[in-house]
Amino acid sequence: MTLNNQQLKGCMKGITPQNIEKYLPYLIQILPKYKIDTPLRLSHYLSQIGHESANFSAYRENMNYSEEGLISTFKSDFDINKDKVISPTERVKAKKLARKPKEIADFVYANQNGNGNESTGDGSKYIARGAIGVTGELNYLECSKFIFGDDRLLKNPELLELPQWSIMASVWFWTKHNLNSLADKDNCKAITKIINGGYNGLDDRIARLNNCKRYF
Repeated sequence: MTLNNQQLKGCMKGITPQNIEKYLPYLIQILPKYKIDTPLRLSHYLSQIGHESANFSAYRENMNYSEEGLISTFKSDFDINKDKVISPTERVKAKKLARKPKEIADFVYANQNGNGNESTGDGSKYIARGAIGVTGELNYLECSKFIFGDDRLLKNPELLELPQWSIMASVWFWTKHNLNSLADKDNCKAITKIINGGYNGLDDRIARLNNCKRYF
């Protein structure tokens, strides 16, 4: 099954004509190669990346958090004594980082997924990019080898902000985690857990999925 203009427009309510023009050719070219080509697989894939990328309008993670936003989203990073309560002393770091996207990313993504410590700048260099956000040096390296057969994403991580490589990055993640098999079982909740790490936005993902099924 090949995706067409009307199906993409119908699946992603609110997608701009410009984004249809930019992304549809790559979706048509790439998805069948990785067997994302049945009604259920296309419905699950498009509903998930539609949610993750806000209909292809967000290709790079926005780290411009307020103090309260930081504590709400990254509470464990500020909860130094791990008592699940953010004390005034622990809040100082959040206050200092608020509305400083680079510094926020360097802090919250330090020492994970192959990133170095806060001072290396790896957190902001390997921020989430692509239709399903690739985050961290190790994931960038693995994704790079999948797409290009080399490590060029480590030198040019911004490539994942381009439509072709954004789609390829999402397909890397999709195939790595064998999400076609979960799509065949129509298991939106399990797919969401793998992509999100939890169930954030599950209601929207389910609503998008049900909408997509009308077009396939």
